[in-house]
Amino acid sequence: METVVSGLQHEVGIIVKKQAEQTDDAIRVFSEQQYDFLASFRSRALKDHEALLKLVHTYQLFSPIFIQIVLFILIVSIYKIRTFLVS
Repeated sequence: METVVSGLQHEVGIIVKKQAEQTDDAIRVFSEQQYDFLASFRSRALKDHEALLKLVHTYQLFSPIFIQIVLFILIVSIYKIRTFLVS
């Protein structure tokens, strides 16, 4: 009887170990995908930020209303990004 119990425990241990390895692999793949997404998102955000700064710098002397429009667009964009990240 002890041999049967010992054999079952051994088999359960093997199955649990395989499942743990599969779970670790799935978590690793998912994490890599999410970090890739974050890096891409960060890169786009920085490029957009630089472009907006250039626009504001270029037109700040010529049109104060332009700055207000750009700031409004920026605020709306930040709201959309936050809404996207939360969902």
